[in-house]
Amino acid sequence: KFEDISEAIDSGWYYFDDTLYVYFQNILKNIREGNQNLNNPDIKLYVSRETYPNAYCMGEGSIVFNIGLLRYLKNESQIAFIICHELAHFSKNHVMKDVEASLNKLYSKETQEELKKIKNSEYGTYTKSLTFAKNFTFDKRKHGRMHEMEADSLGYVLLRNTKYDERE
Repeated sequence: KFEDISEAIDSGWYYFDDTLYVYFQNILKNIREGNQNLNNPDIKLYVSRETYPNAYCMGEGSIVFNIGLLRYLKNESQIAFIICHELAHFSKNHVMKDVEASLNKLYSKETQEELKKIKNSEYGTYTKSLTFAKNFTFDKRKHGRMHEMEADSLGYVLLRNTKYDERE
């Protein structure tokens, strides 16, 4: 993750101009002031030049807010909530929990037996592999939704502790 972030910084993928950078850092500062438990020095907020609407937590404390998300937001309170939501993912260690769960499932005895059966199939290996991959991916998404609801709830609590309008 460090290498990915370093590469993105070196390639100019994140904004560091004074106005935009300071604006987002001030929002993060306001959130931290209302939530003393978030004064972790590992938390870094980056604004990417990516035009599709998204924000995400990388798991180790880096939060990325795509600039394309701004066109869908009406005010600073909405920006603050999105940042709070991503901070909640970090606080609850969702990224690492997802990685751990996926690896545990992938290397489980049942999954390994299923993969072995697919590999040893005389016919339909491609179709069986594709079905396996789809099922594995969709099962992961189902569990990911639970993390999203938890991040929404905690994000709301974090926002409530700030100057921002919680109704947004």
